[in-house]
Amino acid sequence: MKTFVKNLILLAALTFANSATAYDFMVDSLAYNINSDGKSVSVTCDTTASTNYPNLYGVVSIPSTVKYNKKTYKVTAIGDYAFNGCTGLTGVDIPETIEYIRSHSFSFCQNLTEIVIPDNVIGLGSYSFEGCIGLKKLSIGSKVSAINGVFKGCTGLTELIWNPVNCFDMGDFPKENISSLSIGPKVEVIPYIFLSGSKITSLTVPNSVISIQSCAFADCGELTDVVIGNAVSVIGSEAFSGCSKLTRLTIGESVNSIDDEAFSGCSNLAELTWNAIDCRFYDRNIPKNAINRVTIGSKVKKIPDYFLDGSLITNVILPNSVTTVGESAFAGCAELTDIVIGKTVNVIGENAFAGCVDVTKISCYPSKVPSIASNTFFEINKNVCELHVLAGCYQSYRDADYWNQFYIIIEDLEVPMVPGDVNGDENVNVSDVTTLVNMILGIVDKDEQAADVNGDGKINVSDVTALINIILGIK
Repeated sequence: MKTFVKNLILLAALTFANSATAYDFMVDSLAYNINSDGKSVSVTCDTTASTNYPNLYGVVSIPSTVKYNKKTYKVTAIGDYAFNGCTGLTGVDIPETIEYIRSHSFSFCQNLTEIVIPDNVIGLGSYSFEGCIGLKKLSIGSKVSAINGVFKGCTGLTELIWNPVNCFDMGDFPKENISSLSIGPKVEVIPYIFLSGSKITSLTVPNSVISIQSCAFADCGELTDVVIGNAVSVIGSEAFSGCSKLTRLTIGESVNSIDDEAFSGCSNLAELTWNAIDCRFYDRNIPKNAINRVTIGSKVKKIPDYFLDGSLITNVILPNSVTTVGESAFAGCAELTDIVIGKTVNVIGENAFAGCVDVTKISCYPSKVPSIASNTFFEINKNVCELHVLAGCYQSYRDADYWNQFYIIIEDLEVPMVPGDVNGDENVNVSDVTTLVNMILGIVDKDEQAADVNGDGKINVSDVTALINIILGIK
């Protein structure tokens, strides 16, 4: 029995001795373990006292390199439980050399208020910031791909700076009190249930983002303004469902799919800026009953079927880029009085403006009469509504099927010219130079009025010079 007790005491002593030297060395009050490569180290916990780093208070700065026994090591990781329970810690400066923040490394640092995770951090260990109830501001670097469980219990978090390029696992990320969000310029995917149920009031999705996944911002009850960047191609199902205070929405140029119920419950949406060039999959159930203002961008080619049917808009301007107006696109817009149809529209679908009973003026700029159906303008009073067309186009419209039902046709329109807009897209840039050169070389037909940039009655290289000067702002 005595021998057993002696052995037990010896084992306990050996265990204590091993725990007392569980790190390889300490420099400037921080403990380190040498990694397996022999060239780098991980910050680890202090096992020399009954509590971890008992004298650590305020902000700790982790160095990018550390010198020990005349050898310099690169600091690449923050180890398991490294600062676990350090209640005196209020902030930490993490260097760009850190690649991994291991499990429980900062768990229960209850007075930690702000964390910046650098772009070189690849992995965040499970529960590495669990229970940091004082954490208010968080910045996450671009290489992080999963944060499930990492910030469990950080319910005081109110400000998020989000930089992960592709993060697909949000898990139980505490977002319920986040009111401020900034999305970085490298982010490509907004993940599933990203900030659903948060308190953000506005959102700008940068042009780097290509996809907003399902339920990403669902039930954000304080969200009023959303701007979706020009690279987003897909807005997932229920992405913004339940955002009942959303009043202003801008859709970017590349959106080609708005999935089911993406904006369901956004019953107060009043202003829409639509820049989607060719949206092929459009959820016809987007709440439109409160929309009273629409701006259609200068690159839009197709207006989707059922686009704003039943909305409260009073006028609509289809820019010169639009070629097709979909079926029932503006049907039942009972407040609509004025329609402007851009010069490149060639097809207006069935029932596109059916039921727009208050329309009194249509300004139609195409010189080639657009194709319409018998019901495209159904219930518009064609004895009262004025159809304005380009000078010289009266007879074309008077002879055209279904257009000839308009009793009042007035040829008083002129196509407004933007100096230097050779290709007619309402923008003046290098593509106009290409078009002009092709006109001069005979590759494409000449538009005499647009191509004579300098107004000398000739179309030649001097017009190219004049166009370049316009682009450069040289008078």
